[in-house]
Amino acid sequence: MTNRERFRKIMNFEPVDALPLMEIEGYEEGALARWHAEGLPAGQMPDRALDMAMPAHLPINFFPLPEYPVEIVREDADYIYQRNEFGITTKKPKDTEGHYSYEGYVDFPVTDMASWMEYEKRLAIGAPGRFGDDWGPETWTKFNNHDRAVGLVIHPFFFRLGLYALGLEEFLVGFYEQPELIHRMFEHRAQMTLEILERVLPHVQVDYACIAEDFGYKHSTHMSPEMYREFWMPHQPPVIEALKKGGVDTIVLWSSGDLNPVLPTAIEMGFNCTWPVEEFVGMDVVKLRKEYGQAMRFAGNIGIRALEDGKDAIDREFDEKILPMVAEGGYIPTLDDQASPDISWDNYTYYINRLRELKLS
Repeated sequence: MTNRERFRKIMNFEPVDALPLMEIEGYEEGALARWHAEGLPAGQMPDRALDMAMPAHLPINFFPLPEYPVEIVREDADYIYQRNEFGITTKKPKDTEGHYSYEGYVDFPVTDMASWMEYEKRLAIGAPGRFGDDWGPETWTKFNNHDRAVGLVIHPFFFRLGLYALGLEEFLVGFYEQPELIHRMFEHRAQMTLEILERVLPHVQVDYACIAEDFGYKHSTHMSPEMYREFWMPHQPPVIEALKKGGVDTIVLWSSGDLNPVLPTAIEMGFNCTWPVEEFVGMDVVKLRKEYGQAMRFAGNIGIRALEDGKDAIDREFDEKILPMVAEGGYIPTLDDQASPDISWDNYTYYINRLRELKLS
């Protein structure tokens, strides 16, 4: 059984012989640096060293193309203000002494309908690089013959698009002060996605599609369930329906944070999976399975703090979540956030090897 077959069967609540060992959130640079010092071979990523089955993602670019020119807009005695490839002006301290420093966001490319119309020009389907460098029969065959799950990551989707185009504060205010702009943005993103799907789904068997939003935070979602229905419902369902008609069985709502307020509406709109199911904010796959049954599949929910704490905490994750959920199906254990520098290589390998050794049949 290939890891691709395992992924599809798990998401269809069918028995498998082993788990596909994968991460969906990845690794912080600090974690990789620590692990290379603790035994991860130089130049290798953890998935290669541990023979994991990371998904294969189609090379579709949903961002503005051509990219904005990266350039310094201005600088003063303490800061450099630089426009990045997304058209966002960032503020970075000059004196960082070679260490990571926070980049504050100062300006965004969209403020109103007129600036959005200019932004739209960079979202043309035919822009060079939209489908990677070699989209065609050879690429299609490679993905169709892949032994790992093949995914299409639709990123950024509605919320992430607003975040990158207007910035969080102006985007959220826009729901009240510029609702026509928000609807226009969502309508365009939905139509662009549908046109991309017309060029993808007839050629490649896609195992799952991730609609990347990230609209949850510690205590709720950034918008109310009523706002989710008002602004998402007119535009999102046709995209989900096109995915299903194109043979995509697993439709993933990809968002960290507390999604509980909108999950019922998300299921109504056609989602049947969510990840990374962030444990830190109180999301719990065992409780969610009891509430939604087989209407929702999951990946994630293994708290990075458990791996930071050590083997006893990891064992509790197995006893309380992994073993009962894996037995039911519709669940793939992965970390609920990027692996942090506070996780040792020994703890991470212990966790992965315990997953590898599970007897499922």
